[in-house]
Amino acid sequence: MPLNRTLSMSSLPGLEDWEDEFDLENTVLFEVAWEVANKVGGIYTVLQTKAKVTGDEWGDNYYLVGPYTEQGVRTQVELLEAPTPALKKTLDSMNSKGCKFLAQSEEKPHVVAHFHEWLAGVGLCLCRARRLPVATIFTTHATLLGRYLCAGAVDFYNNLENFNVDKEAGERQIYHRYCMERAAAHCAHVFTTVSQITAIEAQHLLKRKPGRGWAEEKFGRKLYESLLVGSLPDMNKMLDKEDFTMMKRAIFATQRQSFPPVCTHNMLDDSSDPILTTIRRIGLFNSSADRVKVIFHPEFLSSTSPLLPVDYEEFVRGCHLGVFPSYYEPWGYTPAECTVMGIPSVSTNLSGFGCFMEEHIADPSAYGIYILDRRFRSLDDSCSQLTSFLYSFCQQSRRQRIIQRNRTERLSDLLDWKYLGRYYMSARHMALSKAFPEHFTYEPSEADAAQGYRYPRPASVPPSPSLSRHSSPHQSEDEEDPRNGPLEEDSERYDEDEEAAKDRRNIRAPEWPRRASCTSSTSGSKRNSVDTATSSSLSTPSEPLSPTSSLGEERN
Repeated sequence: MPLNRTLSMSSLPGLEDWEDEFDLENTVLFEVAWEVANKVGGIYTVLQTKAKVTGDEWGDNYYLVGPYTEQGVRTQVELLEAPTPALKKTLDSMNSKGCKFLAQSEEKPHVVAHFHEWLAGVGLCLCRARRLPVATIFTTHATLLGRYLCAGAVDFYNNLENFNVDKEAGERQIYHRYCMERAAAHCAHVFTTVSQITAIEAQHLLKRKPGRGWAEEKFGRKLYESLLVGSLPDMNKMLDKEDFTMMKRAIFATQRQSFPPVCTHNMLDDSSDPILTTIRRIGLFNSSADRVKVIFHPEFLSSTSPLLPVDYEEFVRGCHLGVFPSYYEPWGYTPAECTVMGIPSVSTNLSGFGCFMEEHIADPSAYGIYILDRRFRSLDDSCSQLTSFLYSFCQQSRRQRIIQRNRTERLSDLLDWKYLGRYYMSARHMALSKAFPEHFTYEPSEADAAQGYRYPRPASVPPSPSLSRHSSPHQSEDEEDPRNGPLEEDSERYDEDEEAAKDRRNIRAPEWPRRASCTSSTSGSKRNSVDTATSSSLSTPSEPLSPTSSLGEERN
């Protein structure tokens, strides 16, 4: 591939494209989760951003199943008529029984059902208990018991092997939900987690080790900045009467005698809010003498909000640094979203994202990924380390921040669904081979050497940071300080070749699952090698489900 201005100069180890897959013509995929068109947490983001990649693979044979909510239907779902008489008949039948959606084919297709989290795991257990001919996958984004243990100020990760899981679940009154989650993990043909740290957690709490260990999430699309070049617009055309009124109100608001509010909302029972309570305790009231100013916005960001009309992506783009020092974070899509938008962030080695970056980057902090050690350090040491990260970041000059943001954006390809989605593809192919061995088989073989992949050049990389304008109308005094170096043309330039050489040394592409050859008897042809993962063997739907298998020890 010839290099040009739009491509990075670095050639990084990557993964070759999959030219052939299983024959999916008579195969149907159901993906079941509580957060389908129902925004509750991070799983919604995963499903939403992954849908295009999965839809490209499965076409019209891809169905998402979730709860029917009026709000979700009005804003996120396009209601369509059933494309086939058989499907229409089935939908009418299910609607008469109170269900909104179900899909079925005139032929008997090979069905793959992918269940996310314990809330959807009941369907998986029933599929296996009733011996339905369905290949099942269970993905846990965070274990139920793990959430409760971490919320109780327990040294969780250093005592995983010591917990009496049944006793702990019973004391927290979640035993039946925990049993449901554990049963789903054991009944599934393929069990996956969203990160390596969650795989370790699931092995000890759910008593089953994921086949591969993890199916990285993250999700993310890259937003490209557009720069409009021209003469200064006429203010009278840019601002109408209402805008001038708002501007005057803003000017008068700066002349207030009291301190600016910390929170953008008047919260009910704000005395019990842990964030506001802490802010008051340490005395951060946004006074002119406070070195740290606080704006607390306790609401989802939306461009339709009358208070802060910006989308989340726009908000992140306007920040210098994202700080997410979570103790319990199975993956962590917030620092991943910062990365794909070129924003440095702070994560921890207890998050899936932090572990992933530590594994594939030799010097994460040089690329704007600050990883806090919360597993092997005490709380006080972790706080001191976080303070050091924030202080060192604030000491950077404008040129250093620009170079760091360029490096951060180079990592976005590590988090692209085009590549991370292949873990889900592998899991589905594994499930098909286990549920329908007469039609789909895997023959493990050695993996070929990884081929190179040229990372795209970030769109925000300027010809030279020394020639870039300030990101804000009034630069800081530190940026004008002569100690930070000159900003003229003869200053140190941003060397693309040098940056590419650093990329080759520091960035390692994800290690994809072991390769295996696939055969499908429906097409009668040998398939090319594709990536897959090894997994513990489970009974096929035609075999009886052991009464103790759902809660027993891991089977070999």
